[in-house]
Amino acid sequence: MIDGSARQPLTLLVAQAGAGKTVLLSQWARQHPELGFVWLDIDPRDNEAAHLARRIVAQLDTISEDTAHLALLAESARRSLGAPFLDALVEQLRGLGPSAIVFDDLHLLSNRALIDDVMSLVDRLPEQVRLIIATRVDLPLGWVRRRLRGDVAELRTADLAFDTADAAALLGAIAGRPISERNVELLVARTEGWAAGLQLAGLTLRNRDDDDEFVGQFGGTDRLVTDYLGEEVLNAQSGERRTRLLLASALDEVNADLLTTITGDGELRPFLEDVERESLFLVPLDSRRERFRFHHLFRDLLRYRLRAEAPDVERSLLRRAAHWHLERDETDRAVEYLLRARDWEAALDVIRTRGAEIYERSEMREVIRWIGELPPRIVPERIDITLLLGVLRSLEGQLPVADGLLRQVIVNPQATAGQRMVAETILAARAQWSAHPEVSAEMARRAIAHLEGQPDVTPPDILGLTDRDSLMTLALLSEGRSCFLDGRPQQARRWLEKALASEGSRFVPWRVSTLGSLALIHAWLGRTTAAEELADEAIILAEESGLGEHPTTADAHLARALDAAERAETHRAADALREGITLADSNGRIQLLWIGHVIQARLQELNGDAAATPPLATPPGPPPALVRDRMFAARARARRLTRESDHATTETVDGGDGPAVRFERAATALTRLRPDAARPIVLAATSAHAPDAVIESVEGRILRAWLAELEGRTAASEAHLRAALELASGEQLIDPFLRAGPVVTNLLRRLPGPRDAHAQRILDCANDLIAAPSTAIAEPLTQRELEILALLPTRATNTELAERFFVSVNTIKTHTVHIYRKLDVPNRSAAILRAREVGLLP
Repeated sequence: MIDGSARQPLTLLVAQAGAGKTVLLSQWARQHPELGFVWLDIDPRDNEAAHLARRIVAQLDTISEDTAHLALLAESARRSLGAPFLDALVEQLRGLGPSAIVFDDLHLLSNRALIDDVMSLVDRLPEQVRLIIATRVDLPLGWVRRRLRGDVAELRTADLAFDTADAAALLGAIAGRPISERNVELLVARTEGWAAGLQLAGLTLRNRDDDDEFVGQFGGTDRLVTDYLGEEVLNAQSGERRTRLLLASALDEVNADLLTTITGDGELRPFLEDVERESLFLVPLDSRRERFRFHHLFRDLLRYRLRAEAPDVERSLLRRAAHWHLERDETDRAVEYLLRARDWEAALDVIRTRGAEIYERSEMREVIRWIGELPPRIVPERIDITLLLGVLRSLEGQLPVADGLLRQVIVNPQATAGQRMVAETILAARAQWSAHPEVSAEMARRAIAHLEGQPDVTPPDILGLTDRDSLMTLALLSEGRSCFLDGRPQQARRWLEKALASEGSRFVPWRVSTLGSLALIHAWLGRTTAAEELADEAIILAEESGLGEHPTTADAHLARALDAAERAETHRAADALREGITLADSNGRIQLLWIGHVIQARLQELNGDAAATPPLATPPGPPPALVRDRMFAARARARRLTRESDHATTETVDGGDGPAVRFERAATALTRLRPDAARPIVLAATSAHAPDAVIESVEGRILRAWLAELEGRTAASEAHLRAALELASGEQLIDPFLRAGPVVTNLLRRLPGPRDAHAQRILDCANDLIAAPSTAIAEPLTQRELEILALLPTRATNTELAERFFVSVNTIKTHTVHIYRKLDVPNRSAAILRAREVGLLP
């Protein structure tokens, strides 16, 4: 049946439990040894994207080489597998021979984003690779479009049901002898061709001589059939085998070493091989047949019998299995077994003591699910569990829920001082998620004061993140981030430098976070060399520690993007920006998304379109103060460069008093060519910046050069412009000159003397990235006015011009008045600038 669908990239098997989907797939796989298989037997843990991604890589590694890069990308999976992982996966599949990807029991996948990822593979699979899905339910996956394209082959319950001939072959093979045609027909009718029912019937017939009596009594619902035949099958086994089957059923996944450990028996590999060979519902999970699971229905029956016959044995087995997995650092499986054993304290102890691994793998949602499986009566009564949930929800970016939980701890009179200390510090750490950084800053200062003022308080260990040193580093980091988002980068830098020097920064995620945030601040100030070094250090450290795709690296990638944007390296900026936005979005760091948004907007200005930048999506909620400053400035710059604001007042450049808005307010005043009105605005804009704010220093020199030129002070203009170039050259800053616009780049173009490489690059970028201004003016100049305009840059006096044109001085004055009126300027210097801007002068 499956071979008949070979021309379609997708084969879909939809049927109820026990219909034989897995058996059919397994038999088909054995008949095709020439195919490479990526076989994924889905279980609920696969709803965690990173878990599913790791399993895909592990399976792919059995048939492909060089999957290390995929393994790294797997760690970046958050709510979905993510475009980088899917792109790399498709590319890896291109290098395979004929292959098949099998997703068995896809109905256990409830994460819609992951289901969409699986289906997106259909449209991108190489010709030699097929995708096969087996599921109990008909998932809403856009089948209509694919059916119309002929991309999907479907096998459903009716297709999988056994007819008489197939059933006779199956029953005869399992029973070890032919079954009469009449009895086969009866069994097919009563099971409706259900593979599991026929298989169980065959196992029962293997040990009976009275076929007619058995078949005559056979009937009932699926559950009754399963219970009855299960009893028959189990009773037919030897005592030792039956016991081993019951004990093995406690495990979700069976292997010989684990089974030996929990049962205390000797080598059990031959037992597993015999059980599989005799069709006792044991399904292999890997090509080497080392890992198995029971068919779900048979497993449920075995567990039911185990609990009925030995009520306490299953819990003991589960505890031993948890210990076995803990010894192998497989925390997730260990916790699952402890929860099934109802050993709540042991499960919580594992979560608390091994939580750093969970944080580093960004699997907080998995832990939240575990806690959700605790009895409802336990959580409200336990401050430690409430605090743990608050920490997890906060790290996952679920602020409203986290706030409520953490504040419950703070106000609870039964909470210890240490528990309150943890709750306060974690609340302060929400700066990158919250729209109110000033609140986070206040809470961070309070947490620092409590940590310093209560040296004898020992906070509880939660996820390995809450010792005193870690809490102090986190509080300092939170204060720094809050100050930065609130538009105070110099203060933020001082706090972050304290965090970097603190003892808790030895914890790699905190150190990566602090280095990345410091890099972002330096890039924002135009200190691109320092920003690049800090961002590189953060990312290299993260990669060496297995955190290369962790959300804590988002700051460093955004710093790289901003650094490259200020240097007008737009393609490098777009690559880093894409990575930064993906990581920030993976756990809802909204304020970082706003920083990414404003970088995106500037890249689109520089590129003229969105071709080289990620899609421009507006993050939810209000932007932080420093982003608002640049957003208002960007709107004002657009009006200024298109001269929409020529006749407006300077108050139209609103948005507060941030450095970007101050620059645009001054630039708008200068664009109107009114030097007397512009001077106080320029002086106010250039006197407010801090010494380490390189961009502001460069922009201040640019504004003073522009003003001096407008006032006819050419030497002063050139001196200020050279000073701006010298400051910018040290950091390779290009964009401040491009943001100023064509008037400033024209001044740079006319600057006397040799032109260095940095100045030339500014002009090259201006030519490539800034559109030529409009040449339209309200009223065209006459030929004589154009001739006089051409001589204005020579600084010839009116008397000299009168002699040149053989007219009176009054006539020259009349012509210049007309020139100024038509150009809408107040004086000669302004006329020269405006004429150059509109193309009337070179």
